[in-house]
Amino acid sequence: KKMSINLQKWISENEDKLKPPVGAYPVFPMKDTGMLVMVIGGKEGNVRTDFHINPTPEYFHQYKGDMVLRTVSSEGKYVDIPIKEGEMYVLPSNVPHSPQRPPNTIGIVLEIERPNQQKDQLLWFCEKCGPSSRVYEEAFICKKLGQQITEHVGIYNSNEKYRTCSTCGHVNAKAE
Repeated sequence: KKMSINLQKWISENEDKLKPPVGAYPVFPMKDTGMLVMVIGGKEGNVRTDFHINPTPEYFHQYKGDMVLRTVSSEGKYVDIPIKEGEMYVLPSNVPHSPQRPPNTIGIVLEIERPNQQKDQLLWFCEKCGPSSRVYEEAFICKKLGQQITEHVGIYNSNEKYRTCSTCGHVNAKAE
């Protein structure tokens, strides 16, 4: 199996595969290599409201345009990490993060296989209370990350109770 691509050519021929809510396409799937290499972004961008918690580190390379990686600190505060075109960033394991990619940006994300069937998590915080109030969370064994995130976004959107804050009663908007 060929384990190399011309990235510029791949993007020009496949940018239509980069669609919200995740905007990701696995150019090298985890089952083939033990790591997942994704091209993420595209014409529509990728501004997510969920936060992903990965039990392993993640590598970000911003190929085209700038993005912000919104994270939650150990003190429970939002911390925005700008990643500019051409920059790389390694996110430590178990840090809640939500990629914010404007339209017409492209990034490369590399994730490694989770050891011992460790679970990933997706969670949403109350839009008013912030990280102190989780409104919905789901844990799963990562098999096809983009597809699984899309499925969980659908579940979150399907029922208003999943988007309602138990602290203040606010109902979050549906995720795009």
